[in-house]
Amino acid sequence: SKTLGNKRSDHYADEDGLKTGLNLSPFLLPLKPGAQTPQAGNPWNGLFGVFNDSLPDGWGLLLMDTLHRMRVAVVMDTPSTTPNGFYLDDYIASGELDFSVGDAIDLKAWISKDMAIHLQERPLHSNQLISESDDEGILLNVTVQDTNELRWWLLGFGDQVEVVAPEGLRSDFHAIANKMAKAYQRKQTG
Repeated sequence: SKTLGNKRSDHYADEDGLKTGLNLSPFLLPLKPGAQTPQAGNPWNGLFGVFNDSLPDGWGLLLMDTLHRMRVAVVMDTPSTTPNGFYLDDYIASGELDFSVGDAIDLKAWISKDMAIHLQERPLHSNQLISESDDEGILLNVTVQDTNELRWWLLGFGDQVEVVAPEGLRSDFHAIANKMAKAYQRKQTG
């Protein structure tokens, strides 16, 4: 399934796919015959969340943009060396590539139903809790590293997320929202 401009392609499960009983996304893409179309206005750019998750995120797009700016790559005759005791998997797991803004945070946020579905399919962390409140909506609780990527990701959901805690992150988002509101209040010229 893919949306390009005002064009759309739907998801079809063929007979062999239906026989497997494998459901890719039980909430939004149930296993059934016929065409299935992503809901209009979903947070996954017109795709089903399960397919959108396979595309580059904000960080991946930033890396690709950086690579597109390269003009020349030079092959060196000098062999690369790996420092003693260095293991790439351990380095990635340490969070060094996440460009931390701060320490681990206990993130609490009111989220939309669509965002909750996305997070159920692809949790931020194994400690993530999503709970519904009759009067307030859906509350996300998760302990994660405070990174630029996390902030970009949260901001990408726009009005579908309201950070409640930590207070510093809420203040940062409040300031960003105020700057955006002022920008949109300006009269458009040209």
